[in-house]
Amino acid sequence: GIFTQEMGCSDITKKALDAEAQGQYQVAKTLYGEAISKREQATVECEADFWDDAMADVLTNLCDWPALEEETMYMLGEDEGGAALADISPMLVWRKKRWVDYHLGPLIR
Repeated sequence: GIFTQEMGCSDITKKALDAEAQGQYQVAKTLYGEAISKREQATVECEADFWDDAMADVLTNLCDWPALEEETMYMLGEDEGGAALADISPMLVWRKKRWVDYHLGPLIR
């Protein structure tokens, strides 16, 4: 894939991608969650961004709507400068076009 051939990626990303490709979404969820929790150690920022997207896809495949909403609200908070989850409203998604494009789908699901 693009990460391994062009940019390199961490072992945890490789394991999560393998699990996801095999339909082992619960394993992939655990691995992406672990990777996201160690975001500061990411060597490539685009890899850390990929984890967020991949986690949303895995949660969608698992039909884990509460977790998808929580993850989306967390990402909205990060986009809003690290605002606390309690201070984030789903209506915040309408403030910027990029947020509508990126966050509205998971919020609707």
